[in-house]
Amino acid sequence: MDGGVHGGGILALLDALDNDPALRQALSYDLIGLGLRLGQAGTSTLSWRDVYIIVAQAPRDSAVVRHLAPEAREWGISEQLQASIVDLLAGISWQLGGGKGKRPEPIPRPGVDSADTTPAPAPSKKETAAADTSDPWDKDGTGGTFRGVATPLDELNEWLGWANTSDDTSQPTTPADIASRNERIVAAYTAGGVTYAQLATEFSVSASTIGRIVRAARTT
Repeated sequence: MDGGVHGGGILALLDALDNDPALRQALSYDLIGLGLRLGQAGTSTLSWRDVYIIVAQAPRDSAVVRHLAPEAREWGISEQLQASIVDLLAGISWQLGGGKGKRPEPIPRPGVDSADTTPAPAPSKKETAAADTSDPWDKDGTGGTFRGVATPLDELNEWLGWANTSDDTSQPTTPADIASRNERIVAAYTAGGVTYAQLATEFSVSASTIGRIVRAARTT
């Protein structure tokens, strides 16, 4: 704690109380909250050592700390962590936006020089490109977005059972017919000698559908 109270112990506290009326008032306020009075200091009810301990261990929201270290009362570990989280989210949002506009400034911390929280300069385009090529999900320069292979709409409809059979009466339409067809596909593939592509041609479906049916049968 500031004011020389910590360094000099009880004697420093007595000297500070004699020369700092505001400190005396702040300590009186804190003692009242504890059911004590400053006038009791030096008695069997409240020794000067007790007073010193109360001052030395005063919480951040106490009147003594507000007087001796006004900035310290504003920021504890919780506030520091919250500010760090806000700074981190602001930086992520800025990066996801392509780094456009001014880089977010960190939240000022009481008692910390602005230089200590100044963000690092934005990477150059060359550095950004080098970083992107090291990203396994950004080999095509799409910004780290994972892009799979789109499933054709007709295959998706077939998977969901929404296939339009008006133009293809060869495809089964009822659950029983579909199950029967799938059993024949699995049996043919299990017997060997045929590929997914050959079965796809025979049953008028895609090769990926044949693979899905075969894999599903293996897991049941």
